[in-house]
Amino acid sequence: MNRYWLDAVIFAIVLIAVLRFYGSIVLRIQYPRWLMQLYGWILCTLSAWIAVAIIGVWLPLWIPLLIAPVIALLAHSSTSPRHHAVWNGIIVTVLCIISHFPYSLINAVGLCFLYACLGFVIDCLTDTLPKNISRFFAFISSEHDGVISKRSMQLVKFSGIAVLPLLIIAGVNLHRPFKYKLARIELTSFLHFGIAIPNAGKKVVLQDSHVAWLLEPESPPIGGVVFYHGANRAGSHQYAAFPIQRGLLAAGYTVLSVDHLGYGETPTPNQEQTLEAWNPITTARAANDFLDKTLASNIPRIVIGHSMGTSEVLRLLGTEIRPDLAVIAAGSAPDPPKNNDYWYERFHYDRSMKWQLTKEDWKYIHNYYDNRKLAANVRPNHTPILFVDFEIEWPNVRIQREPLWDALPMPRMRVELPETTHYLNSFEKNKLIFFCNRAARNFSRVVDEARNQYLSQ
Repeated sequence: MNRYWLDAVIFAIVLIAVLRFYGSIVLRIQYPRWLMQLYGWILCTLSAWIAVAIIGVWLPLWIPLLIAPVIALLAHSSTSPRHHAVWNGIIVTVLCIISHFPYSLINAVGLCFLYACLGFVIDCLTDTLPKNISRFFAFISSEHDGVISKRSMQLVKFSGIAVLPLLIIAGVNLHRPFKYKLARIELTSFLHFGIAIPNAGKKVVLQDSHVAWLLEPESPPIGGVVFYHGANRAGSHQYAAFPIQRGLLAAGYTVLSVDHLGYGETPTPNQEQTLEAWNPITTARAANDFLDKTLASNIPRIVIGHSMGTSEVLRLLGTEIRPDLAVIAAGSAPDPPKNNDYWYERFHYDRSMKWQLTKEDWKYIHNYYDNRKLAANVRPNHTPILFVDFEIEWPNVRIQREPLWDALPMPRMRVELPETTHYLNSFEKNKLIFFCNRAARNFSRVVDEARNQYLSQ
């Protein structure tokens, strides 16, 4: 368990309960019944959609929206909490069965039971609360004949229907980062987005005390990946890393994600240590050794760096270590830093540092991440390189990736993922990750194709 996962789960549970609560209210509105049934089951299905994300189930938004009308049609005569609990269990089961990503069967069974119990408790609650509380919380009346009074009916309708504009407002707020980072993708593509809980796998501590996270497929792996994330304080649990990790895991790879110094749960060197303590080469070796001990010797090894993680891939190519494939995604070769206060402050902010380096020491450390120098030090007999561009890219990265590509020696190949952003069509909102599975599948596909191509030579 890690703090990123825990924060996201707490928020998700609150969201699940709220949506399920209002779904229960709307389902008890008698007129217009067919419309309220549809609306109520949409809320319940969205609640279940978020719930299954906790155990690693991933589905695009259009699937729960498609399931809801089917459930509304089949369950139109179900009114008791017990009946609704059964349908809640059916919804969770269906979502798990058609999941695009692997998950634990035991977790799915447990979630199905818990979610059905949650729905049962909420339905019983909305059935039995007295009138005076229903005035404030818009719960239905507890009259002996079981029929909602006119006044309560109005309050229930108002509170239930009021959820609709709130959901629209939430969708608009979610669309802001979507529109900002995916400016050339239509809003209809948002239906292909799914929700996920940040989870990079089981925590492991490498020999050099760096923290890494291990994801293993249920079946024997087809390959092993050491993955280095981009610049984000969450480290391996950032939203941009999630599509890469889950796409590779779904394709059958074991994925070891490494937190850089100061990112995620890897601490920065303290003030008493020398600047050499900032040298990441020991981490590259430690991660490679860990993967060697985890996998059989005949399984292909791949090293992948996204954005800032490009430096670690280039660093490894300058050593005697030879993985079967090296992947550079959204890599660039920015100019060396000058007395730029923005990058100096961001260096400390990204790493959550409570003390500051001198600018001279900062420049010295930055040399470890100078991709131009690292590319020049790549060994002549290096591992084949796959250079992955994203079509929708930051302007500075688009310009600075060309010098890096030119500096890379053969063998190398270059591909561009269409309609894909620097963050692989993902973003974060209130600790929850939203991303499109197309980008994840496309990335794992080009990695797999390059691996097969070079291994067959």
